[in-house]
Amino acid sequence: MTRLTKLEVLDFMSNRITGEVPKELSLLAKLEVLKLVRNAFHEKIPQSLANLTSLTVLNLGTNSLNGAIPSELGRLRKLVELDLSVNNLTSHVPPSLYNVSSLVKFSVGSNKLSGEIPYDVGHQLPNLLVFIFCVNRFTGRIPGSLHNLTRIQVIRISHNFLVGPVQPGLGNLPSLQMYIIGQNNIVSFGEDGLSFLTSLTNSTKLTYLAIDSNLLEVVILESIGNLSKALPQFYMGGNRIYGKIPSSIGRNGSLEDWIRGQRRKANGSALNRLERLNLAIDVAYTLDYMHHDCAVPVVHCDIKPSNILLEEDMTAKVGDFGLARMLMVNTDAQTSISSAHVLKGSVGYIPPGYILYGLGEKPSTAGDAYSFGVMLLELFTGMSPTHESFTVELNLQRWVQLSFQENSVKVIDSELLQLGEALYHQGHHLSRKLQFDCLATVIEIGLACTASFPNERMNMRNALHKLKAAKNDLLKHS
Repeated sequence: MTRLTKLEVLDFMSNRITGEVPKELSLLAKLEVLKLVRNAFHEKIPQSLANLTSLTVLNLGTNSLNGAIPSELGRLRKLVELDLSVNNLTSHVPPSLYNVSSLVKFSVGSNKLSGEIPYDVGHQLPNLLVFIFCVNRFTGRIPGSLHNLTRIQVIRISHNFLVGPVQPGLGNLPSLQMYIIGQNNIVSFGEDGLSFLTSLTNSTKLTYLAIDSNLLEVVILESIGNLSKALPQFYMGGNRIYGKIPSSIGRNGSLEDWIRGQRRKANGSALNRLERLNLAIDVAYTLDYMHHDCAVPVVHCDIKPSNILLEEDMTAKVGDFGLARMLMVNTDAQTSISSAHVLKGSVGYIPPGYILYGLGEKPSTAGDAYSFGVMLLELFTGMSPTHESFTVELNLQRWVQLSFQENSVKVIDSELLQLGEALYHQGHHLSRKLQFDCLATVIEIGLACTASFPNERMNMRNALHKLKAAKNDLLKHS
């Protein structure tokens, strides 16, 4: 390899390459791009990589590299992208790296790094667009200078030990897409304690906002509803926020209103199949994040249509986190941090284990999956799990399971069947076969989520992937 002295790009990403990162790579003097991401490299990052002074991209992410980040990398003065995320790196980020002013992307997330992030990092790295320092052991305050980078797009510093209030200046970030500071010890108090969120109304491209699991003891502001209408994911759980959900959120009522026919479109019609599928995907996205992407999983404990609020653009937001619980991992089992042994949830949506063992069974992600499955079946059948025709022996999911095998049309909401005749996407008619194939998949997902035993239930990550795949299959032939 070292004989290839004219190499400018070396990309070995997404393979199964093992061993140490070869020191001899430093002999490739003309190298500009080095990507070894998603392999199985181990041991330390060679100091000799600092000799590759033409490098603009160095991506060693998602390996098993350990030890300290070599301070010598600060000699790479042309570096635009540095990604060392998802490794086992320790110690501090060398001060020399904060002086590489050419950096546009700086990612060291998911390591074991510690120390304080320099307060003036935004001044030292004026070209930053992506700053990812999440899932480490950083201390100190959120660097206020990050909020002075008017072109920055991504700030991810969650899952650390950061303290103090959110620094001012968020109103300066019109290009911001992700602002994630959850799972820290950020504090704020009083009636205007969330005022820093108000300034984010200028960030019209914002798609992901997370301030969850901090020490925010504040009243929820009505102005929060003025955040970007493009914002699909907003996480505030695990704080001490009080008050009422602003009326500006959920301007189209709840999902229950639409299932029961209490709300309709301007032309008098109900939600069609594609719209219902989109709403199910929105809810699945939220639960997937809570269960799989939080440092400590969070369970909602009360997923049901009345707790799903619909925005003006008909995107779904999960509301009412009054029963939500954080989980901790105890060997192979999930254990609730809450010690309260009470029945959690709403009749018809409570998993059987919560009832059979429930003086007492603690909340789990499988419990949320069950409630989601019931809601999914209700959304596409129009039948409430508390309908008077259901009994202990014949509940909603058992009825769907028996009837769908016999006659699939029998269980589908009659309004959906009528609307299916005129379902179009981008000017193309969606055939009845494609629609029924999609419906069959959705029903299967609902049934898989509502299996009697928790360990047999489909988890929310798989449910989300299958719902998205069903939508793709429905639309790809349109």
